Amino acid sequence: HLPKLRLKFGSIRGALHFKSLCNKAVLERKAKQMLENNLSIGDISQALGFSEVREFRLAFKRWTGQAPSVYKNVTE
Repeated sequence: HLPKLRLKFGSIRGALHFKSLCNKAVLERKAKQMLENNLSIGDISQALGFSEVREFRLAFKRWTGQAPSVYKNVTE
């Protein structure tokens, strides 16, 4: 029922943006859970599919407003 989806999301681009937001939310939640369970930042970035730890650090800071190490220290 594509017409209903278009009404809901405005367009295919809108639907893709919605999926991107959902994926971001899942990654953010998983990253926070892993940090709270004392996994290393390198292990977390690899588990979430980031090719570089730096990319994960930047993404996490975009998602939460703080670096993963700061978040980890606050939750300990």
